[in-house]
Amino acid sequence: MQMSFIVDLYYFYNKKGEYFMKITFMGAGSTVFAKNVLGDCMCTEALQMAEIALYDIDEQRLRESELLLTALNRNCNEGRAVIKTYLGIPNRREALRGADFVVNAIQVGGYDPCTITDFEIPKKYGLRQTIADTLGIGGIMRGLRTIPVMEDFANDMEAVCPNAWFLNYTNPMAILSGYMQRYTHVKTVGLCHSVQVCSDRLLRDLGMEDRLEGRSELIAGINHMAWLLNIYDKDGNEVWLTGANWFGMNCTENSPHGLYAADINVFVENIANHGINIVRMPISTELLCSW
Repeated sequence: MQMSFIVDLYYFYNKKGEYFMKITFMGAGSTVFAKNVLGDCMCTEALQMAEIALYDIDEQRLRESELLLTALNRNCNEGRAVIKTYLGIPNRREALRGADFVVNAIQVGGYDPCTITDFEIPKKYGLRQTIADTLGIGGIMRGLRTIPVMEDFANDMEAVCPNAWFLNYTNPMAILSGYMQRYTHVKTVGLCHSVQVCSDRLLRDLGMEDRLEGRSELIAGINHMAWLLNIYDKDGNEVWLTGANWFGMNCTENSPHGLYAADINVFVENIANHGINIVRMPISTELLCSW
């Protein structure tokens, strides 16, 4: 898949040494996320002259993203990118038409009520979750309401941009990327920051900055469901972390989402009462016993 991705990029390079492609951003009303992703594109030589299609179903948020990205394009990219907006389902196919890359950052149902519901319904039956977007009941509920929308995206892409790459940032990452890869003909890659920054943040949090330079790491699994198996320093020595999780490894998602501030006695009691599914953070039985 990686080689195919590189080959696809190669074909955008023309005889003048310039790149021309279309990037469609689904869920462009996520202004901060769109700014980060598309801002990086504008700062990358290969992508600076792209046509950028911004799609969302929320007119105000789409307008806000357009204003921000237009300013970014003018100030940081000398106005080389072409930015267009597409509002609502009737314009979705036009936003996708001829796209080479489709970035997906939608949230079906929004935070209120849907994300709140993902927490509150399981909580009602005794299951507390740290961030209900990947696994467990919350992740399944989010997946069930998002897959039908992804199916519509896939149908549109197969019709108007069948060769495009679908770059998925929407959670539940594994469920949605797996659906696209298994049940559609769309070329799909699931992306997240967790693997890239995992060892860096772990070492910094543990005060081991001296091990950062020249390190290497071994990570196994799939996005949002991966485990950091080993870290080696620049001399090839294994770096052992106290915060190994239940299986003797660290998870790549450094995201307890508020539990760092939780009362430790309540935290441990909740784990005892509800099981390890309550947390998604690197933790060990040894640490729990010491507490």
